Amino acid sequence: EMKDDIYEADCNRFEYYLSGQKNSDKWSEGYNHSSLYPDWAEDMVMIQTWTLDCRPSREEVFQRLNRFSQHCRRLNIPNPYSKYDIYQADQRWKKLHQNAVPSLVDFESASETITECRDIRPSLAVEPVMEGDGDFDF
Repeated sequence: EMKDDIYEADCNRFEYYLSGQKNSDKWSEGYNHSSLYPDWAEDMVMIQTWTLDCRPSREEVFQRLNRFSQHCRRLNIPNPYSKYDIYQADQRWKKLHQNAVPSLVDFESASETITECRDIRPSLAVEPVMEGDGDFDF
């Protein structure tokens, strides 16, 4: 029901590292962990990634990510990574919302500025009327 109010959606899997991550020591206490890569490949990767022996399994996590991504595509909710994708997401947003800010591409080319009141009627100025019949007269 709210798909037109969502600019973009991004879903990332949980990545576990032995150290340097909040509560990584607590995660390592409760679960068996193993390197995602074989021993011979450890020197080739910049950041070692570990897998945890717990639910959901790695396969289930990727199945969930895939279902989420497919659902977003069906609803036309973008997950922009490239400049073109961001432009497409901005064009979609402009069609859905009259007062949407210009796209990033429009800002780069300096063809647009932010106008927050595109579809707002100007208010009428009213003359103040001074009335009083008590202690607090103006």
